[in-house]
Amino acid sequence: MSGYVMLLVPAGDTGWTYRMEIQGGDTEWRYRVDIQDGDTGWKYRMEIQDGDTGWIYRMEIQDGDTGWRYRVKMQGEDAGWRYRMEIQGGDTGWRYRVDIQDGDTGWRYRMEIQDGDTGWRYRVEIQDGDTGWRYRVEMQGEDAGWRCRVEMQGGDAGWRCRVEMQGGDTGWRYRVEIQGGDTGWRYRVEIQGGDTG
Repeated sequence: MSGYVMLLVPAGDTGWTYRMEIQGGDTEWRYRVDIQDGDTGWKYRMEIQDGDTGWIYRMEIQDGDTGWRYRVKMQGEDAGWRYRMEIQGGDTGWRYRVDIQDGDTGWRYRMEIQDGDTGWRYRVEIQDGDTGWRYRVEMQGEDAGWRCRVEMQGGDAGWRCRVEMQGGDTGWRYRVEIQGGDTGWRYRVEIQGGDTG
């Protein structure tokens, strides 16, 4: 069994909407297009879905009067893996984000770049859910100063290494910390200059 649905509402005082949907009942797949205005809350969305395998592809574009956003999402068979990309901007700044995840193994890669009214931020994170291993880099800046941090964490949280650099109007700081979770030992070096509080 298959179905076809189309809805068309012409432009008017309340905005306009166009929607097309094609669905295959026997195979559980679906294709949908949705275009919407709603008086400046502009939005376009396309979605392809296979219900038998759980595979999904979705794209979305949205404006909403300068609060614009572009997003792509893909999800694999039986939700085993997922890919998501998002670009967002508006009056308060913009953000670019990529997220790749494997649900079966717990593996994850994430990157985020953000620029707002109060500052900017760059972050990359790689994580292995089975072993507990994690690697993260984060850089952040604003009018008052900046900060860069690198963090590595071992399997089952057995050990951790963190390097942090910070600078700004009130001074600067450099810090290294290595910690062994199972044994409880810790090594730490910190160098500081100026008035960091």
